[in-house]
Amino acid sequence: MIGNSRARPPLFAAGVLAGLLALAGVQQANAQSVYFSGYTQGCFGLGCTPTGGVSTNQALNYSPSSGFNVTTVNGFGSIGGPINNFGRFSLGTFGSYTGQAFTLLITFIDPAANNNVFAASLTGSVRSTTSGGVFIDFDNTKQWWGSTPSDRRYSVQVNDLSVHPGENLAVSGNVTATPEPISMLLVGTGLAGLGVARRRRTQVGKADLI
Repeated sequence: MIGNSRARPPLFAAGVLAGLLALAGVQQANAQSVYFSGYTQGCFGLGCTPTGGVSTNQALNYSPSSGFNVTTVNGFGSIGGPINNFGRFSLGTFGSYTGQAFTLLITFIDPAANNNVFAASLTGSVRSTTSGGVFIDFDNTKQWWGSTPSDRRYSVQVNDLSVHPGENLAVSGNVTATPEPISMLLVGTGLAGLGVARRRRTQVGKADLI
C-alpha cells in the first residue's frame, strides 16, 4: 500500500495544474473574442498625409470609412462588407495609373479599452490593367500591436483590390487576436512545478531503497 501511494502523482500538484489550465483556457478565450473598431483615411502618393475626405487621382476615388467594427471568433475577424469595411474605391473612365501609390491609414480604438489608439499605415502600389481597370497591390504583411511596443497581441492585414470602370468596391482585410502571454506563462510555470515535484518524489523513493 505504501509503494502504491508513492507512485501516485501528488493531488495538490495535479489540482494546481488543472487550475492553471482552466485559467489559461478562460484567458485564451477572452483574448480570442475581441471587439475591434476604428476608422480609415487615405491619400494618393508616397509620403502623403491621409485625410478624412475623399481622395482623388484622375478618375480613381477613395472614400474613407467613418467607422468599422468586428468581434473576432476563435481569434479571427473579417472586415469588408458593403458598410463595414476599410473604405471604398470607385473608378470612372480609364486612365493611366501605373507607377503611382496609395497610402491607407487604419486607426484602431485600443481593444483593451486603455484610451489608446493604434494607427496602421499601409502602402499600395497602383497600376493600370489590360482590361481597363486599376489594381491596388497593398503590402500584405501583418502589422502587429499590443499594450506595449513588444506585445504582439493584435494584427491587421489588408487585401489587394481590383476595380473596373463603373465599379465601387470595398476594401477588405482581417484582424486577429492571439492568446495573452500570461496564459502561456501560467501553463509553463505549472508544468515546471510538476516536474520538480516528480523529481523530488523519485529522489524520496530511491532514498527509501537504500
